[in-house]
Amino acid sequence: MPDSNNFKLDLKLVVCSRCNNAFMVQRKTLDDTKELVCDNCIRLEKRKRELQISVMENVLKVENEMEASIVKMKNELSTNNSKFNKQFFLENIKKRAKALSKSVELLEKIEDSKDEKYIKEYIELFEEMKKDSST
Repeated sequence: MPDSNNFKLDLKLVVCSRCNNAFMVQRKTLDDTKELVCDNCIRLEKRKRELQISVMENVLKVENEMEASIVKMKNELSTNNSKFNKQFFLENIKKRAKALSKSVELLEKIEDSKDEKYIKEYIELFEEMKKDSST
């Protein structure tokens, strides 16, 4: 029969410095300067680091998606604004062109007939154009 002393483990009951739970450790590995941490705390710390990395990756992913969404919205907004501005200016130009052609017609009628009715229309048209240009 083999010597039974060769198979004995020399263990000591120590307290975990993090969770204060008792656990067994070999006397050979004991070192007074070394912090004693149980396997549960080591696994917990490892899992905590994995979760932190996972959370950070998710945060970065969401951040990138939000930035992309903001850029997309800005592009759409600038496109819509440019279309709106173009449309607005085109409508404004058409309106002014109609008013100017009508004023030329009224001036010709005033020159030909000297009728008071055309003069009043011209004054109203002028006031309307003045009001439109101030806004």
